[in-house]
Amino acid sequence: MTQRTEARFKAVNRTTNNTGNGSNLRYNIIVFNEGGTYNTSNYEYTVDNAGTYLIGYSHTKRFSSYATQYPAYSYLELTRGGISTTISSSSGVTASGGVIISNYSIHQFEEGDIIAVKALSGQPRMNENGYSGPDVKNSFFGIKLNY
Repeated sequence: MTQRTEARFKAVNRTTNNTGNGSNLRYNIIVFNEGGTYNTSNYEYTVDNAGTYLIGYSHTKRFSSYATQYPAYSYLELTRGGISTTISSSSGVTASGGVIISNYSIHQFEEGDIIAVKALSGQPRMNENGYSGPDVKNSFFGIKLNY
């Protein structure tokens, strides 16, 4: 019989800060990290168990009186064999800040793949309202579906 290999992670951010364009969003607190490697220094997840994953993230939009002019764009970046690719993206535009932006998708990953949430434009904001609850606001997570 084949041994089951579980893989799942969740990291959150509880500090209010903007993320500069092109930078990884700073999910700096690990809630759980099993069967993979989430790094709180560079905010990247390295896949140790190949398979199909549900992966997602959430953050808030920068609060600004110019919110309709400055939407927040973010994306999931996959780096495989040194080549980086956008695998999904999200944005948020409203008349006021504090909007939760989220993205959830299913992807096939290989061992050694590196996954990060990156700011594209509009300086996505982490934890706009000083939120400290246990749910998915301001989080980056993944779970292997086929183990």
